[in-house]
Amino acid sequence: MGGYKVSKEKAQIAQQTVIYLGCEISQGQQKLSNYRIQAICAIPEPQNLHELRVLLGMTGWCHLWITDYGLIAKPLCEAQKTQPFTWGKPQKEAFLKLKEALTTAPALGLPDLPKDFQLFVHERLRLALGVLTQCTTSEGSPLEHDCMEVIEHTCAARADLKEVPLEQPDWELFTDGSNFMENGIRHAGYVVTTISTAVEARALPPNTSAQKAELVALTRALELGEGEKVNIWTYSKYAFGIVHVHGAVWREQGLLSSQGMHIKHQDAVLQLIRAVQKSEQVAIMHCKAHQSGNSKICEGSRKADWTAQQAS
Repeated sequence: MGGYKVSKEKAQIAQQTVIYLGCEISQGQQKLSNYRIQAICAIPEPQNLHELRVLLGMTGWCHLWITDYGLIAKPLCEAQKTQPFTWGKPQKEAFLKLKEALTTAPALGLPDLPKDFQLFVHERLRLALGVLTQCTTSEGSPLEHDCMEVIEHTCAARADLKEVPLEQPDWELFTDGSNFMENGIRHAGYVVTTISTAVEARALPPNTSAQKAELVALTRALELGEGEKVNIWTYSKYAFGIVHVHGAVWREQGLLSSQGMHIKHQDAVLQLIRAVQKSEQVAIMHCKAHQSGNSKICEGSRKADWTAQQAS
């Protein structure tokens, strides 16, 4: 336990109820603390985009306790996209509803895993809403459960997609995207290489972001490996996350995030998701950039990094 210190003032010992991260936890349940509820209810109406984001951040942390949170907060999320900042009647009504919901927020039961669960769902205005309950009473009691967290960690872009290398692959490819500024213009490029040879290296249109260049690089590697057994390494956590975590969810949601906002680089994301299906078998791994060492991954990643810089 080196480096840890116990605070006498913060210690909560031999109590039936304790406060932890703004939650009041007692036997079998947790609810929002009065302090957190009062702090949020004291927030005035937002006057600019920054204040709106602060409000959404604070209420979003409490979304598990607010029935139909996504539906109520939708006008506020949409206001983030308007220029100039607009605060109208729909936003004011949503603001007041969220505060009212917080003052009546239920205590959420903690899951009792051996008992049966019941999930009640419905859809309104293209938003999926749900309550997970457990039959601790005749009516069932709502439980703490983050549905989006579970869904996003179980839906890959392809059912048999691996994140550890396949044995005896036909291809082992490394991808990278790069960009730099020169005379006010952003130059970008991407590369697909083996451990020793550049398979494809091309420049991209001016002002292409590094994030999009990484998506293009991974997409081209998948297309080059069509019908083959392929291992692919990418620097990009963003691209890695799309194929392993978020991509399938975004596609089902019409390329909207869980907050109802349009995702970036929609066309590139769709092309990447389609390209994942082309290989006979495929594993996509994330690797750190600028690694030293003599391993296959280090050498391949250095080759991709250097070639991408030349391509851009």
